Amino acid sequence: MEFITISYNSLSAICTILIIAGLYSALKKSKFSHKRQQQILIGAIALILLWIVLICLLAINGFLSDFASLPPKITLTLIPPMLIWLLVTWKSITLKIILNHVPPQWIIYLQSFRIFVELLLWKQFLIGVTPIQMTFEGRNFDILVGLTAPVIGFLYVKDKVKFRRIALLWNFAGMALLINILVIAILSFPTKFRYFMNEPSNTFVTEFPGVLLPGLLVMIAYTMHYFSIKQLMITR
Repeated sequence: MEFITISYNSLSAICTILIIAGLYSALKKSKFSHKRQQQILIGAIALILLWIVLICLLAINGFLSDFASLPPKITLTLIPPMLIWLLVTWKSITLKIILNHVPPQWIIYLQSFRIFVELLLWKQFLIGVTPIQMTFEGRNFDILVGLTAPVIGFLYVKDKVKFRRIALLWNFAGMALLINILVIAILSFPTKFRYFMNEPSNTFVTEFPGVLLPGLLVMIAYTMHYFSIKQLMITR
C-alpha cells in the first residue's frame, strides 16, 4: 500500500504542477496586467491546494466512507464541484483569454496521465483493493484515452484543419469513457443499489490516498476535455 500511496501523491503532484505551469505560461503571454496575472495564478493555486486538503481531510476522518446515505457522500467530491465549475467557466472571458494562449496539443498531451491511473487501478486489483470491473481487464477502457493522447496531439500539430474534427471526436469519446467508469464505480459501491457483487467493493476511493482519484485526477481529466473542446470549437 505504501507504493500505491506514493504513486497517487506523486501523480497528483505532477499533474497539478503541469497545470499551474501551463497557466503561468499562458498568463505571461496574455495582455493581462502583471497584477491581474498574479491574482489569477495565486487564486488558482490556492483553490487547488485547498480542495486537495479538504478532500484528503474528509477521507482521513472517515466522512466519505458513509454509504448509508444516498447518494453516497463520496459523490460530493465529484458531481457538485463538476457542475459548479462548468457553470462558473461556461461564459468566462478570463478563461477564454487564457485558453487562447495555451497550445491545444498541450491539453491533449496531458491526458496521457490516465495511462498511469489505469496501471495503478490494475495494481490495486492484483493486491485485492479494487474490483476487476474498474480495470482494463474488466469494463474500464479509459487507458485508451491515455494511449492515444500523444497520437492525437501530434496529428493536430501536423495539420490543425484536417485533424480538428478528429480531436473533437476524441475528446467526446474520452468523456464518454469517463462517464462509463464513473457509473461502474458507483455501481460497485456497497449500497443497496450495488450491481457488481464481486469483492472487493469500491471503498478505496473514499479513503486516503484513493480519494485523489475521483476528487482530483478524474476532475483533471474531464476539465482537460472541457478545455480542449472549448478551444477546438472556436478553431477554424
